[in-house]
Amino acid sequence: MNEVLFLALWLPILLLAGTIYELCRRFRREQRQLAALRQKFGCWGGDGSMLARAEEYWHSAEHPAEPGRFLLDDITWDDMELDEVYRALDHCQSVMGKAALYDTLRTLHTDGTAGEERRTLRQALDEETVLHLQALFGQLGDRPGSSNFQDMQLLCRGGEIFATPYRVPILIFAPLPLLCLLAIPLAPEEGVLLFLCTIILNMIGSMILKGKIPTFRAGRSLGVFVNVAEKLLPAVRSLDPGMGKRLDGALQGMRPFRLPLNLLASDAATDEMGFNLGNFIGLGLLAYLRLESLIRKKQPDIQKLVDALGQVDLACAEVSFRQGLPFLCDPTYSEEPGIETTSLYHPMIDNPVPNDAALDRCVLITGSNASGKSTFMRAVGLNCVLAQTFGFCTARQFRMRLGGVASSMNNADDLRSGNSYFVNEAQALRRLARLAEQGYCHLFIDEIFRGTNTLERVAASAAMLQMLWEKTDSMCVTATHDMELTDILDREYQMLHFSEESREGKIHFDYKLRSGPSRTKNALALLRDFGFPTVMVDQAEGLADAFSRTNRWPPYKEHRTSP
Repeated sequence: MNEVLFLALWLPILLLAGTIYELCRRFRREQRQLAALRQKFGCWGGDGSMLARAEEYWHSAEHPAEPGRFLLDDITWDDMELDEVYRALDHCQSVMGKAALYDTLRTLHTDGTAGEERRTLRQALDEETVLHLQALFGQLGDRPGSSNFQDMQLLCRGGEIFATPYRVPILIFAPLPLLCLLAIPLAPEEGVLLFLCTIILNMIGSMILKGKIPTFRAGRSLGVFVNVAEKLLPAVRSLDPGMGKRLDGALQGMRPFRLPLNLLASDAATDEMGFNLGNFIGLGLLAYLRLESLIRKKQPDIQKLVDALGQVDLACAEVSFRQGLPFLCDPTYSEEPGIETTSLYHPMIDNPVPNDAALDRCVLITGSNASGKSTFMRAVGLNCVLAQTFGFCTARQFRMRLGGVASSMNNADDLRSGNSYFVNEAQALRRLARLAEQGYCHLFIDEIFRGTNTLERVAASAAMLQMLWEKTDSMCVTATHDMELTDILDREYQMLHFSEESREGKIHFDYKLRSGPSRTKNALALLRDFGFPTVMVDQAEGLADAFSRTNRWPPYKEHRTSP
């Protein structure tokens, strides 16, 4: 029996030593995390590992039509390469921040309120405060042993699934160690032995039941969410009273349940350390049972808490992202159609070439291959998105009319559906026409109707672009290689182009936008640069020259060059 008493005496000492060791290890880990955050501040964002989860979370929610809101569709998202933009902006440390970032990029504020809810907080944040807040938000990110994205989805949309069938066993076995402690004065040896047996039974039972209750981890995550929100609240309230009031209001519904929430947050932390004393009396499970009804009844409040945390984390991410840009501006809005910009650049390109532009309502851009047409269109489209989602633009000046953004730029064959390139392109273009008919929209089209022959392509392109000009007031920016369109649409469309120059037998691009249609052709010269046979290129040039003189293609044998 002396061995039992010895174990009862030394067991708490060993557990205390282990807890101190784990606390020291956690402190060192937090210091490393802070150093890593400092190193990344103002640099490229995250690796986008949570992008798929954020997209899934966004699509799982309903998005009813709202006045002053325009949702980007999947085609435009892909055309504007917003996956890469998301990764660049992704300085968020929490799952709710990453979800808020995705939702923000998909939702255009066509009422001019983009970024307003975070503006005061963002302007008040400095680097040290951002790093402090991001270190706290790090507890709310997915990491080994946690799945906060899944837990967030369950908490906000789980409904009646929060009900465990193990309520009775938990209520029976959890208090047994305390009862055995009361028995020790009456029967010391038997009481100590029973106490040790019951805490071991509870410890094993807690570990098993935590894995068997599907929603226990989500309930515990709620405790962590609330715990971190309470730590964030004083700083947020001092920086932005409005955002502080929003966060405090989201916490109000949780405060009557502060004790079980704190116990669950502590349970998560001690489980991670490996020395969870609460398992000896099933403390985490008891706290979860207390919260089951809360989770079912308070889902709107939980959603508000998640949204408020996401906006604070996103404000920190914006500060870090903005720090890494060479320059930016706040957009201005006008009732007049078109876009006027100074030193516009694409933020995802290394060493971008800024461009000034005054774009009319309808624009036709021509130019040589690889001269910069598509990149410029994406830069304009992306800034129309950023202006109406985050409220800033990568330019020195950017004026636009508020409206939706849609595009048809990266069409392709769809083997699964059996649709050809032309079918997919026609469907994408019809979608643009419908959007333009519904209200003012910024439309971006690259190589319109490229999926068919030259004659029909030019005819269909001219007819559609004419229709967009006549029947809608939307803005349409189109890039094309079909020079015939510059003659057909000369009166309706503003003509712009990119060009190149030949130096020492090589073609060089300056990527600068110019007025008027392009009059140069470089495709055949590029074939020479790429090492195609001289005979083949000479024959191609002969055919092109003949067509330019006669406006008809001669038989190939008339221009065949002898080797």
